[in-house]
Amino acid sequence: MKVKKSLAARVYRGAANAVEPMLPRGLRTPAHYLSRRLTHRLEAEYDAIMAMVKPGQVAVDVGANIGVFTYGFLSHGADVVAIEPQAGCAAQIRAFYDMGFPRGSSPRRSVLDLRVEALGERAGTAVIHVPLKDGKLDDESASLEPDEGGGDSVTFEVPLRPLDEYGLDNVHIIKMDVEGSELSALAGAAATIARWKPSMLIEVEQRHHKEGIGEVFARIHEIIGPRYTTSFLGQDNLFRPLSEFDVERDQLALRENPLARGYVRNFFFLPR
Repeated sequence: MKVKKSLAARVYRGAANAVEPMLPRGLRTPAHYLSRRLTHRLEAEYDAIMAMVKPGQVAVDVGANIGVFTYGFLSHGADVVAIEPQAGCAAQIRAFYDMGFPRGSSPRRSVLDLRVEALGERAGTAVIHVPLKDGKLDDESASLEPDEGGGDSVTFEVPLRPLDEYGLDNVHIIKMDVEGSELSALAGAAATIARWKPSMLIEVEQRHHKEGIGEVFARIHEIIGPRYTTSFLGQDNLFRPLSEFDVERDQLALRENPLARGYVRNFFFLPR
């Protein structure tokens, strides 16, 4: 039975991946979300962070890509500031929102504030690097840092701005996936974090940093202050303290397959 379910999931996934690019732009993210939900491919942290969303409060999706987290935040009643420097990805977010997705149960429609830029410590510009894989843009791996592996990529200049300049109110959630630029993005958001003390889900991976990951976590806590605890989801989907994270076991041993179930990349920073 398990083998049949696994085969069915692979067939469905393959069909969904083939059909999705042919859909109208506004349907692609909803279809992508549905496909991942039905085949159990949403990140484990997705439902955990959505459980923290409160209607009417603000969620900030940093590195929104095509807006899967933005879609979830909106469907749970949050107003969303989605920040994505890749114009094509941002256009897909705008398209599904303009088509009326997601369709929530509340009569009040959540507000989307879409910013086509990257976050940094100071205002300016930056160069984004989008790797090419099999001749196609790998927009999920786009980074402000060049690929040290020397692979082919497309580069373009994007605006860079600190989150603190947005002047946001009522910030309850920050999700951040910026492929190694989290320290500069957090530094530019320090005042917003200090004022609102949002719950945060941040991707932190050793492969994106030259310094040890322990130093990265120390620098994060220097920025966000001592009133945060750090945890991650274990394979049992229970919150585990950062002290139980082992970079060798949970990342480096799986570096050839970072999509493996045991690979830990997302960390919760929750106010005490």
